[in-house]
Amino acid sequence: MKKIVFLFLILTILSCGDDDISTGIIPPADSETPTKPDSEIPEEPDTEMPPTNDPTSNCEIDADTDDFSVIEPIIIDGFKMTQLLPNNSLVTPWEITIGPEGYLWVSERESYKIVRINPKTGDSDELIELNDATHFEFQTGLLRIALHPEIGQDKGNDYVYASYTYNDGVYKQKIVRMDYSIDDNCDADLSNTTSILTDLPASGDHNSGRLVFGPDNTLYYTIGDLGANQFTNKCQPVLSQIIPIQAEIDNQDWSNYPGKILRINLDGTIPNDNPVINGVKSHIYSYGHRNAQGLIFPKTEYYIPTNMARKPMTKSILSKWEKIMDGLM
Repeated sequence: MKKIVFLFLILTILSCGDDDISTGIIPPADSETPTKPDSEIPEEPDTEMPPTNDPTSNCEIDADTDDFSVIEPIIIDGFKMTQLLPNNSLVTPWEITIGPEGYLWVSERESYKIVRINPKTGDSDELIELNDATHFEFQTGLLRIALHPEIGQDKGNDYVYASYTYNDGVYKQKIVRMDYSIDDNCDADLSNTTSILTDLPASGDHNSGRLVFGPDNTLYYTIGDLGANQFTNKCQPVLSQIIPIQAEIDNQDWSNYPGKILRINLDGTIPNDNPVINGVKSHIYSYGHRNAQGLIFPKTEYYIPTNMARKPMTKSILSKWEKIMDGLM
């Protein structure tokens, strides 16, 4: 694994109080706790913990040091902002998530690398470079990453998924799966890249590319309208409300997937319980979107997409969304 240059990253840490929380039963102040002679007190059992087989236990993220900061930390209203690494150390960072070892994982859109950063020491290393990815304009390159919910749990699901644009004669986007491994020295690696869904439409703009796991153990993926009807794509038709016909799906022709949110099995196939729209079952779970770069699952278990113009999801908006979804279910 190659060590890469230190990167610039801002960590925001909310300072919390040090109030003690008591548990158990406390005897009244005027009561006395009976004692036994030393000879009657049994010896305490050996409480030494057995050695762990978890290699992430060697990933020293709890290092007690503040010496790694490249500038003096800034504290504002209880928030501490620390610059971990020098400026301009990342090449267009796009996705930031937390890995199973507690490190920060970052996708670099234009270098096609996934790197990880120790949030305490600032040390960073490269997990993989996806060499068949292509950055050619605006919102292209290595887009998003999603970690399997059971990664690092010894359940046989040590997988990481990623989405990116590539050139196959024409520009397209794909979703791939990688194997995750880590050794006893906390040296991690991504390998064995396998394509699970290819030939998805792409352009230089509005690819979206948001990739998340749903509570139903399927992948949800957003594809934007590809910037149709604006700028260099002003002559391209908007396909957000165009539904593919059955023959297209049978031939794995995904050309009418722009402006959609897809729901995908982990092997790239179409889930059996996906909605039937205009008599056709496909990967499409929702349609009519512009550039959904945000996608979350709140406690309602409904997905909430957000377009590029990000606005706060207030309780009022969420309530209205829930009513709309209830009416559709």
